[in-house]
Amino acid sequence: MSVPEGPENNKGNVYMSKTSPPKVLEAYSKQFHRDFITFLHLRSKEIIPGEQMVLTFAGTSLQDPTYSQFEMEAQTYIRQSSGRFEKEEKEHPCECGLVKEADIDSFNIPFYTPYRDEVEAIIQKEGSFNLQSLKVLEETVEDVRNHNENECLSDKQKIRGTFSAKLISSWRLYN
Repeated sequence: MSVPEGPENNKGNVYMSKTSPPKVLEAYSKQFHRDFITFLHLRSKEIIPGEQMVLTFAGTSLQDPTYSQFEMEAQTYIRQSSGRFEKEEKEHPCECGLVKEADIDSFNIPFYTPYRDEVEAIIQKEGSFNLQSLKVLEETVEDVRNHNENECLSDKQKIRGTFSAKLISSWRLYN
């Protein structure tokens, strides 16, 4: 997924959040719809008729697209990547002097977690595939608490690996 057109008004955020204007949420949703429809269309040309395809990807069981563990992890990484981790989890990176507000305003993470019904509707709308099963595998708060230290570290490393170069170049974190 690429960053959608239109999140320029997402001031103070690097991702969809509860403080994002509705147009930002709509831009992310439209971009996901375009990308997923294109993906399905192209895969339909490669699949042998009668064969099946299994897809797994991050999603949410909630209709609220602003709720995401990913957003919390991204904010934590921003603090850690600059060599500082503030005790106050809710403190904004600009307030601790980690990055400039203009840098945050110009950066948006290209990540969207679709709702189950949204995925189903897109598959039906695109029309190349018959949906036989759609399952949501959820991770509960209890599951998160039970993760061992290595698994949590692995999750943070995945986020770091995905966005390190982009954050460093966009925000000049190590200059």
